[in-house]
Amino acid sequence: MINKFNFFRALFVAVLFSMYTGCASTSIKQPIFQAKEYQPQTMLQIIILPPVDSRFDKKEKVDLKTQLQESSAKILRKKGYQVIESPVINQSSQLTEEDLKSANPAFIKSLYPSGESRYLMVLSLLDLSTKLTFGSTGNAEISGYIFDKDAGIVVWHDKGIGQVGQGGLLGMLMKSGMDNSAIDMALSNLFLSIPKKDFVNKEK
Repeated sequence: MINKFNFFRALFVAVLFSMYTGCASTSIKQPIFQAKEYQPQTMLQIIILPPVDSRFDKKEKVDLKTQLQESSAKILRKKGYQVIESPVINQSSQLTEEDLKSANPAFIKSLYPSGESRYLMVLSLLDLSTKLTFGSTGNAEISGYIFDKDAGIVVWHDKGIGQVGQGGLLGMLMKSGMDNSAIDMALSNLFLSIPKKDFVNKEK
């Protein structure tokens, strides 16, 4: 029984890895919105604020700090950016995607104390779901914003979608990990529109 358990656990990890590496892309895409003031080569530091849970259906449990904030910081650091993971946000924890969409200068400047880093990133979890049939699937949608706190404007906005699935009995065993894999893929797709720092520097 133990050998079978170890076999399925190893197979589970291998399949998740193949799904993630097989579907994720390393190319650069155009974001939904990019202001002319957005100059990645000048972004010496990005502060990632605590993520916002904008889901209508919140039955799927998620660790926003670990799965979104920390994972995003790792991706940006690999791209060459200096990142600070802020433990607090000045605004209420009940922020929504609509608040971020309609952000005005006063709202943006109130998100974090003045005198700190100019660029603030906020991630918003829009959807997370898993489904069990004869197999399992996971879906995640994440929205991201970069605010220029000094100018009080949005300089970058994009969305990332992650869809993973595995059929059969193996897929049924993998259901508990589908949400993590979907979030990882959504983040990977989200950050495709932020160039690597070395690439940006070569374009100067």
